Amino acid sequence: MAISRDEIYNVIEGIDEDEDEDDEVDPEKNMSLSRLMQPRLKEVDTAEKFLGGGKIFEVPVVVQHYYENLLALALKAYLKSEKWKVVRVLGLYKDSKPDYNEVNIGPGRHVNVLSMGRLLLRRGDIRLSVRIKFTRHGERAWIAVEGPAGFKKEIKQFAADIDKTVKKLQLYRGQKLKFAGDLEFLEPATKRWDDLSLAPELKEELMANTVGFLKRSKELARYGIPSKRGLILAGKPGTGKTLISKVLMSNSPGVTCLAADPALLTNPRYIRQLYEIAGDLKPSIVFLEDIDLIGECRDGSNSRGDALNELLDVLDGVKECNQVVTIATTNYAEALDDALIQRPSRFDRVITMRPPDKDLRREIVHNLSRRIPLDQAVQDHVVCMTEGCTPAQVQEVIYGLVIQHKSLYDKKKGYKFTAEEVDSVLRRINRRNNEPIGFKKADIYADGRDKGTLYPH
Repeated sequence: MAISRDEIYNVIEGIDEDEDEDDEVDPEKNMSLSRLMQPRLKEVDTAEKFLGGGKIFEVPVVVQHYYENLLALALKAYLKSEKWKVVRVLGLYKDSKPDYNEVNIGPGRHVNVLSMGRLLLRRGDIRLSVRIKFTRHGERAWIAVEGPAGFKKEIKQFAADIDKTVKKLQLYRGQKLKFAGDLEFLEPATKRWDDLSLAPELKEELMANTVGFLKRSKELARYGIPSKRGLILAGKPGTGKTLISKVLMSNSPGVTCLAADPALLTNPRYIRQLYEIAGDLKPSIVFLEDIDLIGECRDGSNSRGDALNELLDVLDGVKECNQVVTIATTNYAEALDDALIQRPSRFDRVITMRPPDKDLRREIVHNLSRRIPLDQAVQDHVVCMTEGCTPAQVQEVIYGLVIQHKSLYDKKKGYKFTAEEVDSVLRRINRRNNEPIGFKKADIYADGRDKGTLYPH
């Protein structure tokens, strides 16, 4: 019978702590154990002999390739829980060797499993073989349970139990994940809404349209409001778009957070699979960093139109992604196709992240001064001189002060920088004449000197 979710986790927790000769073993990796098993290996040197050489009955268990780790864990946990004895591990094909893989079961935690090969199993008088093939980014991963035709009932039950165990093993639901062909657990840095220097109404809008929306999806559905949502965070680099994503990841308990791999976004099939996973693991938030990689205006020059069409289809297609919120970021909102940015029900809100005003800059500097104590006069001067700067640029001014100048440190007042030292940092990072901080090729001398910096003769 299929084992419970708690039993599965109990087995997984101890799965590598008490391996013995009856467990799944790679003889190539453990020669001492292999020598102990030699007398038994002579008796079962082929799967056909082991199963008796008669008519064979087979039942497959198939999953999408991105759930192959679930299948591997389910099989290993089931064998251990139901006390099946692994008599021998063979290669999948003639003259091949078993192939093993490290399975990610949590942030920084892995379990070794058989990913390509054949297990010869015994429990009492029943002998079975399980063939395992994981495709590594292919269409399907599968195992095939086979044995003598006289054990047809037991073979069907074994396969059915594995299938149920896969479904019970909710390894990914409610977790923070990255999908890059495989599902990988993330351990996002702990971020709070207090770490964001945003206007209170903007924080409220972000929460209401993401985590709050998912919590209220059933209530909202009574009013005919679709249970999917899309937001685009637009603005130049350093305005806090990525930090917002990190804060949402840290403050979304019970919600599956799924970060897309920007390098794979141009693949239409990848986008389809990304949203299949999000639908399976709902409620979910999908994070699409730099959506302009595929979302450029379709004016005939966009070579990634197929990926954009696929994204539009999954966002607003026949099969809707219920209880899925999409958060996309872009530095170039003006370049996005109208079908993305002008059409609610795909992306319902476009939130433009602008440089902080004076009050928000004061909040940013105050927060930074908790770790880098600055006297009030310096804080006020930084706030005054960074008009038009992004939060990341304001942060660099503070960091630059500490790195560039050896100021005296007072335990009561903190670092005693001068206004001139602040101005020096601002010049050195190329902010002069009220222009934004950044590197401009035209502003660099041939020898590498910054034209905005004063150098001694």
